[in-house]
Amino acid sequence: MDFTPDKMRARFAELEKKLKKHVDDLQPTRDKRDKLSAQNAVEIDKLGKQIRDAQQPMVDIEMEMAALARALGGKTSAPE
Repeated sequence: MDFTPDKMRARFAELEKKLKKHVDDLQPTRDKRDKLSAQNAVEIDKLGKQIRDAQQPMVDIEMEMAALARALGGKTSAPE
């Protein structure tokens, strides 16, 4: 290959064109991925809220158990 500035510029332009084609060809796949990701994010947020709501009673129970454990000095075994 002749490495003159004109030929290197021409090669650069050729490579730039090839790269743009690959980027353009890939864009629909990226758009599809982004759309699915956004849809999943909404669903994940909904599930997270459901989990937090379901855990709230557990938190209240655990806090009461902790208070009882402190009051009993850690001796929480039920009598036999």
